[in-house]
Amino acid sequence: MELKQIIAALLQLQEFDIKIDSMQKMVLELTNRLQNQKQEAEKEKHVCLQIEQELRQITIQSKQEEGEMENKNELIKKYQQQLSQVKTNKEYAILQQQISGFKADYSLIEEKVLKIFYDIDNINKKLKEEKIILDEKIKHFQEQEDLAQKKINALKNNILRIESEKEEKGKSIPREIFLAYKKISANIGTAVVQLIGNTCKGCSMDIPVQTSIDIKISNKICFCPNCSRIIYA
Repeated sequence: MELKQIIAALLQLQEFDIKIDSMQKMVLELTNRLQNQKQEAEKEKHVCLQIEQELRQITIQSKQEEGEMENKNELIKKYQQQLSQVKTNKEYAILQQQISGFKADYSLIEEKVLKIFYDIDNINKKLKEEKIILDEKIKHFQEQEDLAQKKINALKNNILRIESEKEEKGKSIPREIFLAYKKISANIGTAVVQLIGNTCKGCSMDIPVQTSIDIKISNKICFCPNCSRIIYA
């Protein structure tokens, strides 16, 4: 196999690698984008769970306050019934004072309950709004996931196809040169570069004139003395 044919085959391998690298980046980008959208939906779900927890806690508080109101109301009724049974003005006044205290307590608790009902109403509205947002984000994620997965599957199939073509092309290249190409490609990316004048296109560094002449007239694979890439004239 002549040098020109080997270089042409190596350049084709490099084109395969460039395509594979580009498609792998696209797969990664699509995967990351889906992950970000999933995280956004998870965050919104967490917000809804927090609001639901807040709603449960305030509902429990409401029940407790309503129970306290009921206790105060029962005490008011009990003491009001006792008013007709007292025998002295002093006892009557004491009962009236206690009833007034219970009524004041009842009023304070009632205000708290009304405030809690107002808060519950607002929390329910907020929860409803957040659930709408959550549903939209989940729907959007599912739609994007379906589209992205189709693209990812297509890209992966293309990568497998190109890798197969690359391996097949690699069989036409002398094994030691193919292995050298793979090693350079794995370490620094672009493995095959052109000599422009006396400058390596890979590292942009000048090569000694005599070395440059040797590369131009050589019938063997040459390597840049600076970056170790395969270099051709």
